[in-house]
Amino acid sequence: PISSPDLLIASAGPGRFSTVDVICSIAKSCGAKVVLITAQPERASCVKQTTDVCYVPAQTWQVTAEVRRRRDE
Repeated sequence: PISSPDLLIASAGPGRFSTVDVICSIAKSCGAKVVLITAQPERASCVKQTTDVCYVPAQTWQVTAEVRRRRDE
């Protein structure tokens, strides 16, 4: 259970994970504060569910895969 005095700290390096989106949405609807830690806040689909976003400049697996795909084209 999660409620208004609680804080959920969620991590989504590339910004988008359906499970993180759902968990953040449920926490917010229960009144909890939600902080998202991500390397790509511009891609974060659950930002509207968060109280705050913590940006960590880092390379994610998704970025690495996109760079390889472009390189191989």
